[in-house]
Amino acid sequence: MTTQPLRLLLIEDNPGDARLIRETLRDAPLSVELEHADSLKSGFALLDEWRFDAVLLDLSLPDSHGLGTVSRTRQQAPELPIVVLTGLNDEATALQAMREGAQDYLIKGHVDSALLLRAIRYAIERNRMQSALHALSLLDDLTGIYNRRGFMTLAEHQMKLARRRLVGFYLIFIDLDGMKLINDQYGHPAGDRALIATAQLLSDTFRGSDVVARMGGDEFAVVTTEANGHGPPGNGRMPLQCPASCRPAPVHQLWRRVFRPGAGNSPGEPAGRSRPDHVRKQARQSRLPLSPVSSPPSPLPPETVENPPWPEPACLP
Repeated sequence: MTTQPLRLLLIEDNPGDARLIRETLRDAPLSVELEHADSLKSGFALLDEWRFDAVLLDLSLPDSHGLGTVSRTRQQAPELPIVVLTGLNDEATALQAMREGAQDYLIKGHVDSALLLRAIRYAIERNRMQSALHALSLLDDLTGIYNRRGFMTLAEHQMKLARRRLVGFYLIFIDLDGMKLINDQYGHPAGDRALIATAQLLSDTFRGSDVVARMGGDEFAVVTTEANGHGPPGNGRMPLQCPASCRPAPVHQLWRRVFRPGAGNSPGEPAGRSRPDHVRKQARQSRLPLSPVSSPPSPLPPETVENPPWPEPACLP
């Protein structure tokens, strides 16, 4: 099995130190690809353009000095491990650098190829474990998409990237109407299925680079950036589409009310029966056409509450 080479970014302004580090890594038993930047600005430009496994960072650069260099790099590339390579042999500075987000702190001239490579590999593995633990705290337990904390964290990063790249971004809120009706008539397991199906539909509709989250309850949000400088066509609406692998299937008429609210009474529905206030309000705001309902939903018998009569999961017809 072929091992992929480590792709490292060295941000170091001293040509002699950069050459020494390159020669040290050349003697390592593992294949290493090293890119060099002589300033923090040029290093950030490389981070925007290429994928790296880790960053080797000097703390004394022409455009950045001290521990602020670590925090700025961490903000620029929060997913990458940082190994500080500096001539300053100070325990307090080393500890503070770790608190700022560095995975290791090495002294120039005191490392050989084996020690440097081991420090880099350990830094990558520690960062991977920390990222996995952090991801667990950012995900919604029910749907598997991001929760509110994950949305606030990643959406802010997406918007910063959009501003830096001079492209627009869109903030989209989605509210799933009719959840109380589902929970009251068919039980909370049915409501959970509706939330899971909605999360899956949003995940299949938007790109993998977009941030899709459940903000809480029946509320979802998406942050998406323009592709190639162009936004959604037409009036900016982004239609949700079922994936090709998901075939439309018959569902209970209640689902039509949840996803396609209409104003007033539907054909076949008794005149005295009215929709909930929030559904009517949504219908007025969206002006969506009424989806025909042949008959009003009736409560299911108690023994069928755990298994409501619709597929799991299924796209709406």
